[in-house]
Amino acid sequence: PIINKRVPNADQFYPHTEHSIGEALPASIFPQNTKLPKPFTPLTLRGVEFKNRIWVSPMCMYSSENGAATDFHLVHIGQYALGGAGLIMLEATSVLPEGRLSAEDAGLWDDSQIAPLKRIVDFVHAMGGRLGIQLGHGGRKVST
Repeated sequence: PIINKRVPNADQFYPHTEHSIGEALPASIFPQNTKLPKPFTPLTLRGVEFKNRIWVSPMCMYSSENGAATDFHLVHIGQYALGGAGLIMLEATSVLPEGRLSAEDAGLWDDSQIAPLKRIVDFVHAMGGRLGIQLGHGGRKVST
């Protein structure tokens, strides 16, 4: 029988792949990878290593509940982690409720918003990805 291995240190079962998703197979397995195009090569910035240079820009999805990420966000961001992006930027995340661009903006102004984001962070890390976050405040022209 085929037994799927578990991603080490994940809080739940995620299948472990021998080679990280988004990481090029070694040339010993796939000879065409002897010379990789630049976007598929690793990059290290200030001690942080990215498995490739494919980065996903932040996209405002306006789908949070009281600033908290939902299952929608887990699926939306998770698809890029499963696809192997080297860095995924989370959408504009308001630092104050008064600074939201819409009532459904993501937020980090209340401790209750940490756990839903941590769930996303843990999943992306389990898939070998990196995350960034775009902190935001709409300024004096906010709509909320």
